[in-house]
Amino acid sequence: MSAPLPSPVRPIDFDELVDRHSTALFRFGLSLAKNANDAADLTQQTFFLWAEKGHQPRDLAKVKPWLFSTLYREYLSTHRHSTKFPHVELDDVSPEIPSVAPSIFNDIDGHTVVAGHLRAVTMPADLRARILAGGSVSRVLRIAAARDLSDPIPALAAIPAR
Repeated sequence: MSAPLPSPVRPIDFDELVDRHSTALFRFGLSLAKNANDAADLTQQTFFLWAEKGHQPRDLAKVKPWLFSTLYREYLSTHRHSTKFPHVELDDVSPEIPSVAPSIFNDIDGHTVVAGHLRAVTMPADLRARILAGGSVSRVLRIAAARDLSDPIPALAAIPAR
C-alpha cells in the first residue's frame, strides 16, 4: 500500500497576514528603532519582503518567526547603514566644504594632470610633504602629491607633454 498524499498547503492570504501580524511587528520595530516612522518603515519593508519571498515558509507556524526575524535583520541593516553613513544637513557642513572656482576646471587639462602625476611619483618624500604643507605650487601638483602614487601607471610616462 502506498503512503497517503500530503494535503495541499493552503496559500496564506496577504491581507489576513497583515491584519494578524502588523500590530505586533510595528511594536517590535518601535522597541528596536525607538521611532514610530522608522518602525512603520521596518514593518512595511517586512511585508514587502514577504510579498517577494513569502513562499519560503511552508508551515503556517513558521510565518510569524519569519516575519519577526526579517524585521530584525532589516533593522540591523538600516542601523548599520545609518551608523556608517550618517545623515548630515548641507547647511551644517558648508563651512567645511572647500570652494572651487569654476575657472579651475578650464585650467586643468589631461596633460597638466599627467605632468603633475609624474612629478609627484618621482619627487622625494620630503618635497611631497612640503608641497602638502602649502606654498606657492599649483593645485594640480598639490593634489598629485597628496595621492598615494607608489605604483604609477607606466603608460603615463609615454604621454608627451604639450
